[in-house]
Amino acid sequence: MSDISFAEALATWAADSPAPNSKIAEQRAIDAFTDVIACMLAGSQNEVTLKVLDATIRTHGKGEQTVFGHEVKLPMAGAALVNGMSAHALDFDDNFMPGLTHATAVLAPALIAVGEANNCSGGQLIDAYVIGLELQARISSLVNPEHYQSGWHATSTVGTIGAAGAVAALLRLPAAQICAAMSIAFSLAAGSKLQFGSQTKPLHAGLAAHNAVLAAQLAVTGVGAQPDFLTGRWSFQDLYAPNLARPPEVAVENLGTQWAIEEFGLLAKRFPCCAASHKALDALEILRNEHGATLANLKHVVAKLPAPLYQNLRFDNPVTENEARFSFSYPATTVIREGLVSLRHFKPDAVSDPEIRAALPIFTRECIETDEKGVHADVIVTAEFQSGKSVEIKITDVRGGPNLPLSHSDMERKIADCLSWSGTEDQKPIFEKLPSLREIEDINTL
Repeated sequence: MSDISFAEALATWAADSPAPNSKIAEQRAIDAFTDVIACMLAGSQNEVTLKVLDATIRTHGKGEQTVFGHEVKLPMAGAALVNGMSAHALDFDDNFMPGLTHATAVLAPALIAVGEANNCSGGQLIDAYVIGLELQARISSLVNPEHYQSGWHATSTVGTIGAAGAVAALLRLPAAQICAAMSIAFSLAAGSKLQFGSQTKPLHAGLAAHNAVLAAQLAVTGVGAQPDFLTGRWSFQDLYAPNLARPPEVAVENLGTQWAIEEFGLLAKRFPCCAASHKALDALEILRNEHGATLANLKHVVAKLPAPLYQNLRFDNPVTENEARFSFSYPATTVIREGLVSLRHFKPDAVSDPEIRAALPIFTRECIETDEKGVHADVIVTAEFQSGKSVEIKITDVRGGPNLPLSHSDMERKIADCLSWSGTEDQKPIFEKLPSLREIEDINTL
């Protein structure tokens, strides 16, 4: 870049460029809002969400913005915090592979809170969401996969910065203030994968949404920040991925003509657990349905996983439901026994089920060397039966991803599971409005 920084170039694009006039982009954005609102309602009654709600009322007071699943309303940043926590509480929300983020669990709570406060339309919400995804993808391109593999939780880092830019774009701020919002968010971006399996892991999404709103509001008031925060000495790239040596030009390559939401889409989850296990779980469904696998007739099952997936599934003998979400053995055992994994399987009594616990050692994981595909690499599951028969299943595309999207019936089952789990069946009418989100003049009517 000659006269402006790469961050300023992204901010200028976000301020001036309309979202793509594309049916694919539009539908994927609406699907993402549908999915995350179901997840927010499901997570709204979670024990940790209730603690976060209590703490947020204590620190932020009450306000005017919606808290999904609750009658109480909060100020913008507080609502974004609690709704982000709800969205990610059960690890049922989507994954955005270009960002290595739980993108929608950060973007949607932040945009909905600010959109309500400013009487934004559904169309404005969709456009800002698509811009936010693009910002996450491009910022991520400067630091990943090193950033994620070294232990950073990109939802808390990349997610915070990209969402701040999206909120600023929703507010129609000029480029300089959009850049300031993202640079301020850089100073608020942190979070380690050490928290995976703990109550603080889902809080990362809430904190990212909260900090995105805060950063954008600080920019509104005129707070300034370094405009060249993405590249160069002491920058986001320099500090958060010092060994990657990625050319900074990747952040602006084909900017405005190539859109991440169209090229990559999102991964909508069928199972309420870490996406690192999902290809393996798809294979186990095949093993059960086509090869007659049961807990009684299986001797040993190995999931061969690329390093990023292997590292996320670190609880081989989970004790709590949060640990079970970051395990391969636990959901694998459940899929073979029952043919599915649903929210009810992540309760203390389910995790401590004697039959499940006795079967956990059957299922192990192995880290395999992969090429540049990383998290996109094939997952191979090999199974040895008591009879001596062996089966190998390779999964390239995960169900719920852009190449194998969830069916309408899959999504209906997921929504029903979410509403039943949290006792929020009275919120079902919102899902009848979401297909026409673009036409809604004021999102407060949702």
